[in-house]
Amino acid sequence: MPLAHLWSLTGWSALSLICLSLAVYFYVNRHGVRIRMQVRYGSPPVESIPLSETILGGVSAILTGIVLYQLAAGHGLALRLIWAVAGSALLVAAGFWAWAAIREFSSARSAATRHWRGQAADACRQIREWMEAPAVRVASCRALSEGLQTNDVRLFLRDERTFKAAYDTSGRDREPREYAPEAPLPKILDRLAPGEVFCFEDGGPRLAAPVAAGRALDGFFLVTGGPYTLPMQRYAGEIARETARALAVADLTAKQAEVRAASQIERRELENTRRALQHLVAPDLPTIAGLDYAAEYWRGDRPGGQFLDLIALPQGALGLVLADLPGFGLDAAIRMAQLQTLLRSRFWAYAEDLPELLQSTERALRASRPASGQVRVFLGRYQPGSRTLTYLNAGAMSPLLIRRGGEGAQVLRLPPTSPPMVSGSTEPVHTADLVLESGDLLSAFNAGLVEAFDAAGEAWGEGRLIQTMLAWETQRAADLVSLTLRTVEEHTAHNLSSPDRAMILLKAV
Repeated sequence: MPLAHLWSLTGWSALSLICLSLAVYFYVNRHGVRIRMQVRYGSPPVESIPLSETILGGVSAILTGIVLYQLAAGHGLALRLIWAVAGSALLVAAGFWAWAAIREFSSARSAATRHWRGQAADACRQIREWMEAPAVRVASCRALSEGLQTNDVRLFLRDERTFKAAYDTSGRDREPREYAPEAPLPKILDRLAPGEVFCFEDGGPRLAAPVAAGRALDGFFLVTGGPYTLPMQRYAGEIARETARALAVADLTAKQAEVRAASQIERRELENTRRALQHLVAPDLPTIAGLDYAAEYWRGDRPGGQFLDLIALPQGALGLVLADLPGFGLDAAIRMAQLQTLLRSRFWAYAEDLPELLQSTERALRASRPASGQVRVFLGRYQPGSRTLTYLNAGAMSPLLIRRGGEGAQVLRLPPTSPPMVSGSTEPVHTADLVLESGDLLSAFNAGLVEAFDAAGEAWGEGRLIQTMLAWETQRAADLVSLTLRTVEEHTAHNLSSPDRAMILLKAV
């Protein structure tokens, strides 16, 4: 046979094979063009005809006939035509038989796929109905057990350092109960994509499906039985993927419920705290000759143990209290009310003896309830006749005295004179006297005032307090205190979680 003739046969054969392969590919993957025909108007349509596959198959049969015709060269024309037509007919018959076989296989595969997809959709819908993690674990294991027809399904979930058995459909306590993350099975499952499964042999066919809501492996199903077909494996993968989503939603729901419960508890405690704070007696505001004074405090969303008090005393004197108890909330509010009651009752009896007033109050506190931390307090008694302030500073912030002189303003501090209350210290308790001169400004304040922070973490500080009082020293005491607290509030950008602030101001006139 001439070489040119051989190349021609090879080309026609290759072209025929290409057409036949395209026809099979289009039919299996359903990429071809299909048409529908009706016998008459109004009749139901018959099954669609795969047009592109039919044309390609016909072209392949014609090309095969051409090849067979050329292969019969040397025979008579009639024999060559019979050989070409018979070969083409045989190819067409084989094509129809293969078509029917492929069609039957594809239909069976499609039916199985549709069945398992429906099963997976129903099972996933049932899993999504549960919002609690234990119920999700049970529902997902039962879905695998019923869908794959096995009673041996175990779910392992990550618990700190290991994967521990979270549910077992068999109800038996058996080994292994946990897997280490570095064990071969978890390491293999960690490399799988969501929805993929791993089939292996370990005393029988087994299937493992990873449970992962993100990149990290959260757990896995271990199913004994099988063997499992590809649609069944996909079913198990979908159940595992839906379980991961459902467990993530259940975990988020549980955290939100905890936050809501904690928020409700905080709201109730805040309401109870505010009701307890209402039992604090408002400061007395008697008229004191030669003295302009004011007191004010600010409380945020977390009331602490700071409070102030002014007490009208005999002979026109004025008692001053600025206390700082440890803690927050209802307990601190109750202890504040108790401390105020004790101090007010003793001021009338021991106004002339502040050390005994402090010690008597401390003894009463120790007798009434166990000590819960040091109590820092500033006590003072102002005598208008001598314009003398006798004070006792038991660990409180040092009050500031601003005094105008010939060389300008001087800033003096009133340092601590005694240890804090309930501190267990044996140091003696002392008092000190301060004579106020006309124009003096004395401010007693708690730590929350000067330690109020802005968004950048900068404290308001004593420097700003001094500047504020010097800038507005001509104002009334009440206005000066209000302006100071407002300035601090603006510094904190109205942050309600800031510590409580309290301030007492004495202005000698």
